[in-house]
Formats: sequence, C-alpha cells, structure tokens
Amino acid sequence: MAQTTPIPHDDDADERLVARLRAGDPAAFESIHARYRRPLVEYAARRLGVRRQDAEDIVQEAFASAYRALIAGDGDVLLRPWLYRIVHNRVVDELRRPLVAIPVDEIPSRGGAPDVLETAAAREELAAVVGDIAALPARQRSVLVGQTLTDEPHEVLAARMGTSVGATKNLLNRARMSLHEARRARRAPCAAAA
Repeated sequence: MAQTTPIPHDDDADERLVARLRAGDPAAFESIHARYRRPLVEYAARRLGVRRQDAEDIVQEAFASAYRALIAGDGDVLLRPWLYRIVHNRVVDELRRPLVAIPVDEIPSRGGAPDVLETAAAREELAAVVGDIAALPARQRSVLVGQTLTDEPHEVLAARMGTSVGATKNLLNRARMSLHEARRARRAPCAAAA
C-alpha cells in the first residue's frame, strides 16, 4: 500500500475553521472535509481489514456526526484528534457488528419434487446473495433493506438515517451496483470455463 504524505495539521487553522462554521459559514466545513476526509478514510480502511469497503461510509457518517456536534456545541475542540476518535469509535462499532446470518436450509419448491441439483444451486445462490448483502456497508444495507423489503419511501429512509433523499437514493444505487457486480463476479469463472 502506498504511503501518503501526512497533511500537516495546524491547530490554529482548525480552530479558525470551527469558529467560521459556528458563525454560519458552510464553506468552513467543506474545508474541514477536504483537509481530513482522505486520511480518515485511509485510517478507517486499515483498521477495518476485510471490511475495508465500509471505510468511506463510516467516514461519511463520522463527518455528519461531527458537523451536528460542532454546530450544536460551543466548546473548544482539538479537531484532528476529535475527528479521528469519532472515526475510530465508528470502526469499533462496525467490527463489533455481526454479519447477517440467515439460515438457508429450507427453499420452497415450485411444485412437484425438486431436482436435487437445482435445489443445491438455488441454496448456493441464496447463500451467496445473503452474503453479498451482509458484506455491503451498513448504510447501503440499511437503505436496500428499507426500500426492498419494507418498501419505505426515500423520505422516511432519509429521516430515519439523518440524511437527504438524494443521499438515500445514491446509497440504494451503490448497493444495487455492488450486488450486481458481486453476482457477475461469481458467474464469471463459470462462463470462462464453458
């Protein structure tokens, strides 16, 4: 993995950005985001290991939380270590979260006696899809389940997740694309062998 040049942090510049944000300047948070997003994603990815695909979503959630806290608070904050602590805590929460395990012992037949190979293939595909869904980043999985299984409108999803309607639509599209790519990747070796 290529080493990145650490961004020199300037506590005074960070303090000025926080003060500008609290004074109502939204560009200040854009500067905070531009300064810290990349190193925070790299930090999260290193700690997540096999779940490194969740790093971007974790950092996005951390920034949303940090924004709300900075706007609501008026106390001094050492921005850099504070942001890293928020991301660290979210990484720990993600690593504690168990992967979804759904038993796939029973697959209903479509009438008549099911073909043994067909049933085995269906079970294998179902297990793979469940695994693909479980491997999605938490926010993508939440939107996908909310939209697909419970048919929640995007407005309800956005309110529940504390985000915008556009963001939930984006998360849903990313989840669907990830599932499509995973399915295509599973089938690629079979097509190449044929």
